[in-house]
Amino acid sequence: MATRRRLRNAYAELGEEMYRRLQEGEYAGDHQLLTLKERIDGLKAEARMHEGQLKDIMQGGFNAPERAEQTQDEKTTP
Repeated sequence: MATRRRLRNAYAELGEEMYRRLQEGEYAGDHQLLTLKERIDGLKAEARMHEGQLKDIMQGGFNAPERAEQTQDEKTTP
């Protein structure tokens, strides 16, 4: 999944930046770290959304809304 790959890349970038700053003694909650955190939080939310959609597909199938409409039409057709 592309979202998970982007999430892993963002975590790797965050880790590399944190390590560099720790080594240089520069660790401070600056804008770049906050931006990376926001990016990671957004990717995590996107991954959860996709997981929910996939779960719905697995449980209901691809054509679940179409089947519901057909069932409703059958009930109203004499």
